[in-house]
Amino acid sequence: MLSIAFAPLLALAACDQQEAGPVDSEVSPTSGLDDEQTLPGERSLADETQTGPTRVAQALPGIPQPFLGVWDYSDGDGECDPGSELLMEIEAQRITFYESVGTVESVRPQGENAVSVELDMEGEGESWENTLMLSLSDNRATLRSEDAGGADADDAIPRRRCDP
Repeated sequence: MLSIAFAPLLALAACDQQEAGPVDSEVSPTSGLDDEQTLPGERSLADETQTGPTRVAQALPGIPQPFLGVWDYSDGDGECDPGSELLMEIEAQRITFYESVGTVESVRPQGENAVSVELDMEGEGESWENTLMLSLSDNRATLRSEDAGGADADDAIPRRRCDP
């Protein structure tokens, strides 16, 4: 008897679920050239809707291990001193400078020993975005960092790895 009383409620609940529209997706449609346009760390997925293929970026793990550590200007005074103005500490998800900190937003490989790192920067009461190119020497003992926004490679500051 009790189940007869709930039958109209179950039917109403089923109707409400059938009337729900399509669920919005976090992926966006792209052209048919999707596979040719995917970037490293991305994969193409087929979209069952009429809009065609979509592209989903996979989360990148952060700055690769060979770049991690503490680095300082290789010819500077007080090399690897915590008070050095050119000291740079690189972690997988953060780069710490003398008076600022950058949180990693994305990392893109730029060859075997180089990466482009997009950072959300904070320091001295201000915030900004910056993209750094980090490149290692062949023996990985020297790191060059340059502003990807136009700084000349010759102006990049060479740093050497500080001993742990």
